[in-house]
Amino acid sequence: MPPDRSKNLTVLTVCNFAPLFAGEMPRYSAAEGYALLYQTMMLKSRRFMLIRAKKLGEFLPQTVKDLAVVLAEKDFVCFVVGGAIRDILRGKSARDIDLATDALPEQIEEIFPDSIPTGKAYGTITVRFSNTHFQVTTFRRETGYSDSRHPDAVEYSKDVREDVARRDFTINALAYSPVTNELIDEFNGLEDLQNKIIRTVREPAKRFAEDGLRVLRALRFMAVTGFTLEAETAAEVAARLPGYLTLAAKERVFEELNKIIHSEAPDSGAALLGWPTLNALDRQVRWAAVVREHPEVMAIILEKKLRRWIERLLRYELDVDKASMEIADLQIDGIDIMELGPRGAEVGHILETLLEAVIEKRSLNKKSVLRELAKDIMAGFSAQDILQREKDKKALAKGPLF
Repeated sequence: MPPDRSKNLTVLTVCNFAPLFAGEMPRYSAAEGYALLYQTMMLKSRRFMLIRAKKLGEFLPQTVKDLAVVLAEKDFVCFVVGGAIRDILRGKSARDIDLATDALPEQIEEIFPDSIPTGKAYGTITVRFSNTHFQVTTFRRETGYSDSRHPDAVEYSKDVREDVARRDFTINALAYSPVTNELIDEFNGLEDLQNKIIRTVREPAKRFAEDGLRVLRALRFMAVTGFTLEAETAAEVAARLPGYLTLAAKERVFEELNKIIHSEAPDSGAALLGWPTLNALDRQVRWAAVVREHPEVMAIILEKKLRRWIERLLRYELDVDKASMEIADLQIDGIDIMELGPRGAEVGHILETLLEAVIEKRSLNKKSVLRELAKDIMAGFSAQDILQREKDKKALAKGPLF
């Protein structure tokens, strides 16, 4: 049987490792042999992760270590938390490095006078240190999430284990001290990392009720890491996905979905949303491909520039070359059109019509040709009329069919 996950080694000092076995292997029954094999594999897997964890400090910027030392000199502990540890253990570079400490926000500000109280109400101070900015947050316990995003009450703590207990997934609930070289693994995050599993910290229903966006974060981690959802986590995600566009504010939902869209292999997460296959598509067309099959998704896309781009891609059947062409690419401009007489909105209409025609037939993009076409548009021609006339000319040039 698999080992009991509730009996975790919570604090791992990643400096020394005991051998896996000592002495001769005794004989076992088939069942005992299977259990031993499983445990051996888990031990080897965990030992592999610990060996990588031992080198964590080598992958952190010196400024992070120096900042932690400054806090230690004031008798405070400092841990690197969250995604940075996860990414380093996966062999990736750490992008955003977040720090957690037992120092209170006011104490952080006192130690680092040039800091910024960006999220002081929730215990977060932006520390300016060695020409770099770091988010430093006081260990905390959280209670109640009536708005499904922010805790109703925040209580500061002196225990890093209480702090990691509020994290979303086990692979994000790791904390590493650059000073003591200790790795806190309260919820078997190392094991889940090795087994490529996404599992909530404690009960999935409770974690997702605290912040609905965590459902989409689970899918994003699937897309980014290639990991799979643990069974109970997967069941809770599936139960909440039907209303995924309203799990949080539109801006926050878009941010998570956008990260899925632009990941290397979005399909592992996108498939659970019922989206079309995206892996093989150019990143530039993925949003349009989704909106084409799920128009309701457009409601969470608030950026006007992206909305226009999606509309153009849909208009030209996801053809990036056609959708990319703009009025500025025409060999004629508004001043040239005004010389023909039009003013105001009519100038824009003529340029838009010319663009529509040129997108379909690039050979028309010559200034002399466009001037004549502009006169036709002033006389009532549409882009379709112009293109049909060009087809008729080509057919006549070929001569009679019989």
